Amino acid sequence: MKKINIIILILSGAFFMLLNAQVAIGKTNVDGSGILDFGTSTTTIRTIVMNPINLPACNGGTRGAIASNALTGQLATCNGTVWTNWGSASTPVTVSGTDIGGGVIIGASTSSAVGSLILESNNKALILPKYSYPDLQIKLPVKGALVYDVTRKAVVYYNGANWQVL
Repeated sequence: MKKINIIILILSGAFFMLLNAQVAIGKTNVDGSGILDFGTSTTTIRTIVMNPINLPACNGGTRGAIASNALTGQLATCNGTVWTNWGSASTPVTVSGTDIGGGVIIGASTSSAVGSLILESNNKALILPKYSYPDLQIKLPVKGALVYDVTRKAVVYYNGANWQVL
């Protein structure tokens, strides 16, 4: 009987997660309408890191994608037709390895989008990790880091050499 109760608890939790579809990392609650939200800590630095890739075709399946462009070292976004590079170019990097799996979907059970992390929602958004002057707080940033600078009120991206305001 104990096994059945545990399985029901797990299944009901999974069902609730699918309906609620909000994930907090490093904190207990998601702010407002966030689908994915990061806590801010002065001892544990959290950033979104995107390994540079050779950009795939920009089409309906990749519309809304954000990627680190391996050819230019810039952050790139896909509008469904073309990729747009943001910030100034840095030294390109070599990418090796293969993509394994279909990615993680938050907010829905399936998605037509292509990516490693897919946030699928009609009424929730990604909340980036927040820092005041990340160039001063994050001592050893990783190329591809993406955060929100609360002092500058801007999204900033680390291109491997310096932080760029987007």
